[in-house]
Amino acid sequence: MPVPVLYAFSDLLRLVVYRIVGYRRDVVKKNLESSFPGISDKEQRRLTHLFYKNLTDILLEGIWAFTISRKQIINRYQILNPEVIKPFSDSGQSIIGVTGHYANWEWGSLSASLQTDFNVVAFYKPINNKYIDKYVRWSRSRFGTTLAAINETSLTFERNKDTKTLFLMAADQGMPAKFSEKAYWIHFLNHNIPFLHGMEKHARM
Repeated sequence: MPVPVLYAFSDLLRLVVYRIVGYRRDVVKKNLESSFPGISDKEQRRLTHLFYKNLTDILLEGIWAFTISRKQIINRYQILNPEVIKPFSDSGQSIIGVTGHYANWEWGSLSASLQTDFNVVAFYKPINNKYIDKYVRWSRSRFGTTLAAINETSLTFERNKDTKTLFLMAADQGMPAKFSEKAYWIHFLNHNIPFLHGMEKHARM
């Protein structure tokens, strides 16, 4: 499918998801109002539009990831400042790359192994359906990235301790209440948020 057609279809899907299905519309409205007190109706509509556009873009880009070529992924997801990680690469030092679920994080794990000379390991949450999980693992690892289940994080770091590795972690989601006492708490978007502390622990190790 030509790229312009893909994003045109995404715009159509956005209208269906928002206008017809109303997917999580009340949740989006509540989150915007609590994160941005006093937000105007106009600004709320603008941000809502952008949220649903991003949602459907990422959904279709995720499907495209099953067939996207090496050239296409490098053109669309580039490391703009490779000089930042070059000293670590030259010295054989492993690094941890931490991101949020921003833009298309799946493309990040696809392209990292094509743009660096690190052994790339991306952590992910396994899918309950074993068939779908197997297919997703194949898609995300087909350019050289290794996927590791998040419940095997410590074991994965231990297994790769003697290999120059780029560990990729998406770390902007909530955590179980039993771990919240150990978290770093920050004020973000008008809320007190527990921030995962595991990245620092593994970096020190």
